[in-house]
Amino acid sequence: MNNLKTKENDVKAVASSTETATVVKNGNSTEAKNQQLQGKKEQITKLLTPTTAEQRIKNHSLFSKMVEKHGFLTEKADSLNAYTVGRDGMKEKLVIKSDSGMSFEISNSNIIEEILILCASKLDEKLKESNNQILAFEI
Repeated sequence: MNNLKTKENDVKAVASSTETATVVKNGNSTEAKNQQLQGKKEQITKLLTPTTAEQRIKNHSLFSKMVEKHGFLTEKADSLNAYTVGRDGMKEKLVIKSDSGMSFEISNSNIIEEILILCASKLDEKLKESNNQILAFEI
């Protein structure tokens, strides 16, 4: 029993002396690792941060294009939703025209509904992608 008390005191003494010492693992201290990581973070920040006014202006114009694209996609999604809500499914006609003057007409309501569903899902994907690009972009 006395032997256990002695070992307990030894453990307390060792723990208190290592509290102030730096923990060393594989020959590298944790402070050195933190400094290395901090240095790498600073290097990445310097690479990602525009250093000139011209670069910031270019980033601004790119962002404006992204905003314009997102606005266009939002407008198209709104018009598709309005069409979907207002359709009656009875007297519909879908016409596809090419620049050369050729046209193709569909009047089957079931096929038109499937095409609208496909268009809506693709448009939603494009909107989510555009939203993520805008949120991730830094001027």
